[in-house]
Amino acid sequence: MEGISVIIPCFNKLELTRDCVNSLNQVKDSDIEFILIDNGSTDGTADFLKTLTKKFRCCLNQENLGMVRAFNLGASMGKYDSFVFVHNDVIIHDMDWPVKIKNYLNHGESIGVVGLYGARKIRKDASFHGRGIVHSKLEYGNMRHDYIEVAVVDGLFMAMKKKIYEKIGKFDEGYTMHYYDKDISLKSHKSGYRNYVLNIPFTHIGAGTRSTVKAESDNALRDKMNKNFVNRWSDYLPLDVRTKGERIKDWLKKYV
Repeated sequence: MEGISVIIPCFNKLELTRDCVNSLNQVKDSDIEFILIDNGSTDGTADFLKTLTKKFRCCLNQENLGMVRAFNLGASMGKYDSFVFVHNDVIIHDMDWPVKIKNYLNHGESIGVVGLYGARKIRKDASFHGRGIVHSKLEYGNMRHDYIEVAVVDGLFMAMKKKIYEKIGKFDEGYTMHYYDKDISLKSHKSGYRNYVLNIPFTHIGAGTRSTVKAESDNALRDKMNKNFVNRWSDYLPLDVRTKGERIKDWLKKYV
């Protein structure tokens, strides 16, 4: 069925989820559904989700499945032919964004993963190239065009056709919280698709999708996921989708 299924995991952080829902309620597109996956929240989030209209479909887990498993679970519930995976701490300021996402995903058969933040180059160690980072943040977005090709799309907002999601193997649940976005972006690229960032203004609060894991534990988890990612993609990295002319231009900006 043509339309968009928007999948949003949440764990506690009730105020962030409420703000996210209020923003989504302003979307006018009728061919859209919002699927909220609650990962065993204990702060009243589940009770709040029960009050929502039929526009929102909710799955109330008894335990914290983690964000990546929640994304895959939400996708299994989606009824439309396009998926959007978004964090609950992201507010999109263009209420026509579903139409723009649908139009771009239908732009051609080569379209893979589409988002609002990404990098044109990913290094051998999986880090981003500074001048290659592009995004449309409301506060200081650096995009000058409606869209730009990237190597990887950041997980705060990722959209793709259902058939692409299924063909390239869904999200790898071995990544838990980190690097799942880089992984699926590279799976998309390796499968012959092209990834893009669109110029749609947004605000990202940050850390809203994380659990109560302490910072030092989260850093250890990130390091572990980085090692797994680099080992898996060592033969494919680095990846740079800039043209030769763009690379030279960026190099000159750095040294001139």
